[in-house]
Amino acid sequence: MESNLGAILKQIEQIADIGYWEFDLETDNYYWSDGVYKILGYSKEDFVLDHHKVVSLIHPDDKKRVEQHLLGVYSDENSYEIRAKFIHKSGKPIIIESKTRLEEDAEGKPVKVSGVFRNITPSVEAGMHLTNLQLKLSDLLDSVGGCLWEADGRTIEFSYISPQLEKLLGYSADEWMADAKFWESILHPEDREFAVSFCQNEIRQDRNHVFDYRIRHKEGHYLWVQDRVSVLRNGDKIDLKGMLIDITEQKKVEQNLRDQRNLTNQLIQQLPNVFFLFNQSGEFLLWNQRLTEVTEYNDSEMSNLSPLDFFEGEAREIVEKEIRSVLEKGNTEIDVEFTSKSGVQKPIHFIASRFTFNGENCIYGLGIDMSEKKEMIETQKKLLHTIENILEFAPEGMLVLTEKLELFKQNNSFDKLIKEYSSKLNYTESELRTLIINKILSQSETAESFEIEIESNPKK
Repeated sequence: MESNLGAILKQIEQIADIGYWEFDLETDNYYWSDGVYKILGYSKEDFVLDHHKVVSLIHPDDKKRVEQHLLGVYSDENSYEIRAKFIHKSGKPIIIESKTRLEEDAEGKPVKVSGVFRNITPSVEAGMHLTNLQLKLSDLLDSVGGCLWEADGRTIEFSYISPQLEKLLGYSADEWMADAKFWESILHPEDREFAVSFCQNEIRQDRNHVFDYRIRHKEGHYLWVQDRVSVLRNGDKIDLKGMLIDITEQKKVEQNLRDQRNLTNQLIQQLPNVFFLFNQSGEFLLWNQRLTEVTEYNDSEMSNLSPLDFFEGEAREIVEKEIRSVLEKGNTEIDVEFTSKSGVQKPIHFIASRFTFNGENCIYGLGIDMSEKKEMIETQKKLLHTIENILEFAPEGMLVLTEKLELFKQNNSFDKLIKEYSSKLNYTESELRTLIINKILSQSETAESFEIEIESNPKK
């Protein structure tokens, strides 16, 4: 019977991680069950069990406190319960919970102290870990400006909201939960219908969901929050667990980015020249109205075109080569004939550069329509040719001065006049030409039309 009881006791000790101990006050002898040795990592053969050894296994931090409790048991004839750190054979501290009682003989004399050790290190460490996690969660919620909450999925009536609520929105948890419709009542009027209907619809579909809305702070201003909701269904019961996060600053950044994009887009659209942005696959990502005007394609058609679709023959080969060059070297500048939807060709001066957009190498640039410049140059050439013809075939001597009153052109008749009269007037050809031009220049400053007289050179 005793062996059976011993076996059962050993099983209980192993399962519960406990051990029994005794201290005989008359003989000063200690007894430890197998469970005590196991908790501390020793075997019975490791040492002789005595008071000195027992005390040496108590952690220095708790040694004085344990000895005082033992004295209390002896003097007050009391039992006690204490938690203390002991030193495991490995050197690692372990936490033991000890329940102790004093036994007396028939005459009331203390004869034995006995107790039970229970290793509570795992549970204490788990508790500390949980506490640390809770602290970290609290710090995390504080850092992101958020709070946790729980609610009934059928009524959206809140049953819990974490203390971070007050930091986030200024309300206490009691204020929030005193009114079943409190959450709904402080939603921004423009967001209320959306937020409530969206949440209810997602709950009906048993879907976890995330949504953004504006909510009123206790001080009256509105914050943007993101609500991350988990839907937990158990039969007819629906529980909601969620986290509110302050995203006001994020929304401001997003709005600034939208404003910048809108401004950029407006600037691009108002450019007098063609603007384009396309990726390595030749897909247009961005273009302005000027490009659609030059190409004669609309925006819908542009999204299905590639840059090479606007060039033919040799021009297409040139552009294809330059695209590869831009992707390798970073930029290029070319003049090339551009073909519109109707087949009209225009000379375009392209300036293009490599650009990283959404993590991808792209090409952006400007195209300057050179048609007007080309026409102007051609017109100037025709005008010059006409002037030359007039000068060449005029019967009288003629010369043309620039705006700076410099000689620009003279005809053959003027040359003949110089040759004929230079000797008669005692001048060299160069001297007579210079004299005539100087007199013209001096008279042109005061009159639109005039006559000049050239007298014979008196020095010769």
